[in-house]
Amino acid sequence: MKALQAKSWTDLKGLLQEAKETLDQQADEELWFRGVSSNKHALVPSLLRCKRIEEEPSPEEDQGCETENTNGLETDLFFEFLAKARTGSGAALDHWDALFLMQHYRAPTRLLDWTETLYVALHFAVSYSKSGQKETPRLYIINPYAWNEEHYDDRDLFYPKYFAYEEGESDETNEDGEGSEDQDGYFWEYGEILVSGGVDWKNPVALYPPQRDARLSAQRGYFTIHGFDHRPLDKISPELIVAIDLQPKAVKEIRQELQYSGIDEYSLFPDLEGLSRYLKWKYRIEP
Repeated sequence: MKALQAKSWTDLKGLLQEAKETLDQQADEELWFRGVSSNKHALVPSLLRCKRIEEEPSPEEDQGCETENTNGLETDLFFEFLAKARTGSGAALDHWDALFLMQHYRAPTRLLDWTETLYVALHFAVSYSKSGQKETPRLYIINPYAWNEEHYDDRDLFYPKYFAYEEGESDETNEDGEGSEDQDGYFWEYGEILVSGGVDWKNPVALYPPQRDARLSAQRGYFTIHGFDHRPLDKISPELIVAIDLQPKAVKEIRQELQYSGIDEYSLFPDLEGLSRYLKWKYRIEP
């Protein structure tokens, strides 16, 4: 995958049009965007980048494969989060909703965040650079429909519940001796997948999550979820990803655009933490 270079806001708009053509965007499809503060950040979820303190990666992990350690760590993290997390109403969490909340509140998962809103992704690309560090922000673009078509033969997004659906066995036969009616299938909860041996799909898949959480809704968030191939998305299918590196002039102009558009910490994190972060930014307070 070759990274394009945006030297200005005008440059960026032209490259976005080029990305639509490269990624074969059709009339009823949305592109997804992901902004990162450094072009050194790979398209790999946090769970697959982390390890326990003083733990050395195994040769299998070095090769980008699922390991027993990965599954054990993910299971521990998921069930403790599920047991202790509460929604504002105190209601119990659905397993998939719990997984999405883990991601949005910075617990390690095998999810990668995406958004259908360009300005949201640009905020994450240009708003978290640290003073004194010369990092090049990057905007990633994916057509999730084309991705799922390539890897799952279905040009559509998967709703999590139905992605984890297992069809029942046929219990009736027609006159030709072929199955004609299926028994009820089974919808796997995410925790059940973990305790049954871990994920059993290879390639990442683009999911359409229910946007019940305020953060997820505000950010118009979507996810890809990695399977047991741990390689970055752009290593798995480089032709399905576009990367645009944002040069200094472009970063400056993007920040102005974001300020005019009202995209800030509080609009994207509509809770007390987001408000506090917004106030620090507004009054130029160093963290």
